[in-house]
Amino acid sequence: MPAAGGLDFAYHMVKPQMEALDRLMSELLAADTPCVDEMLRYAGHYSGKRLRPALIFVVADLCGSLQDELVQLGAVVELIHMATLVHDDVLDQAKIRRNADAVNIRWNNKDAILLGDIMFARAIRLLVDVGNRRALERLTEAVAIICEGEIHQNQLSGHADVSEETYFKIIRQKTASLYAASCELGALLAGAAEDVVGAFHDFGESLGMAFQIIDDCLDLSGDEDVVGKSLGSDITNGKMTLPLIHLLARVGGEDRERIRAIIEDRRAGPQDVEFIRDLLVAHGSIEHATKRAGEFIETSLGRLRGLLPASSFTVVEELAGFVLHRQL
Repeated sequence: MPAAGGLDFAYHMVKPQMEALDRLMSELLAADTPCVDEMLRYAGHYSGKRLRPALIFVVADLCGSLQDELVQLGAVVELIHMATLVHDDVLDQAKIRRNADAVNIRWNNKDAILLGDIMFARAIRLLVDVGNRRALERLTEAVAIICEGEIHQNQLSGHADVSEETYFKIIRQKTASLYAASCELGALLAGAAEDVVGAFHDFGESLGMAFQIIDDCLDLSGDEDVVGKSLGSDITNGKMTLPLIHLLARVGGEDRERIRAIIEDRRAGPQDVEFIRDLLVAHGSIEHATKRAGEFIETSLGRLRGLLPASSFTVVEELAGFVLHRQL
């Protein structure tokens, strides 16, 4: 498993592109209608570290060429990501995002959904300017796949009998698909050979799988002040994530029946959340999930190891290490 990594070196590699992205996002998160302009600018804090566009830039740099249209492509990916977060907070009834009120709390659910739709529409419009047919196909496909994954997860809300296989399918759709497309397109637009493009697609997918697994672990064991968003929502919304699937397979008797009742009831209180958290620690469920996240990363790194020079491979290891060991 990669050691804890940081983003500083990778971001420094693509500093001009990240700065250009900041300027473009400021333009995109604005509107002539004052109330919409206020909402878009407020939602700008959802953007966070902008990891997905950074991946596009870093992969393109490692593959040899940073084209001008990559900044627009990075903005497309970031808008898609932000739109999904706005919609997710409505679906999850979340109250906090980036240590501030979620958009749906600051305003309301109806306008939050419409705001996310505006972001999706602007992302698709910007894709036209990128002028790459494969980018258009891959990213519009990714949006549909993300929505499929969310619907699949919502349909299983309140069902305790979810397998690891089903869980992995859902997170491959709702999270990993955008990571895979970002890394693939970064390599493609840099002119990389198809085997390298494919390897970076697989790396991005594995990175996205690991990211979501760690995210689900943080929802159960993280510090809300550090993570910066509402935690415990998976339990209260009856979502079976990897740590919970592992836990339910290892407990019996009254504990098992209580966990099932909490998930199926979908009205967990603070005491229910603490009860499950204590059992997760006792049964090593968080450690199990973290290990599985590392296994996804190791598989994809193995393929890149044979295609990249040592200096370039160090960069992707750092990115993987950050995802695996992040606390927010």
